[in-house]
Amino acid sequence: MFHSFGIGSQLKYSALRKLGISISCISLLEALGAFIFIAIGVWLLTGKLYVGLVFGALASAAAPAATVDVLEEYQSLSPHTTTLLAVVGIDDAIAILLFGFAIATAQKVIEGSGSFFGGLIKLSIEIIASAVTGIILGLLISRILRWIKTKSVSLILITGVILAVCGLAHSFGLSLILTNMVLGIT
Repeated sequence: MFHSFGIGSQLKYSALRKLGISISCISLLEALGAFIFIAIGVWLLTGKLYVGLVFGALASAAAPAATVDVLEEYQSLSPHTTTLLAVVGIDDAIAILLFGFAIATAQKVIEGSGSFFGGLIKLSIEIIASAVTGIILGLLISRILRWIKTKSVSLILITGVILAVCGLAHSFGLSLILTNMVLGIT
């Protein structure tokens, strides 16, 4: 969760606005390409579309930890690193959406009960609630951090807020990754 916060905290609105179209195209092509390729491959191997959808959704997620660590180690700041961080962050958000869609489809096929659209509505509520929680707590922590002058106290406060966000997200069934990423961006 600290890496999700770290990715979000390194993304600036001005840079995202300037690189928006390229970031969107790269993210969509990368995430959807992996999803479609793996989903079709697993479907052809197993003969079960819902299994292909779940594995495709898992394949679309990126592992941001290594990317963030390398960029921080070399203290790299450029439009390319901003694009890379944004793509990794957006890629995880797309993976959350795809996974929710795949699970809703798989549950509908396996159980035969429940509503497919009900699952999508639940997923939408989870995503919106995760974003709103991240924004509210991000605004709160940014106000408090203005008064704090020492780095050590700021670090302790940020760590506490990240852990609190994880607890809230877990308690209310929100996305840990998305909530912390939005917290970091805010």
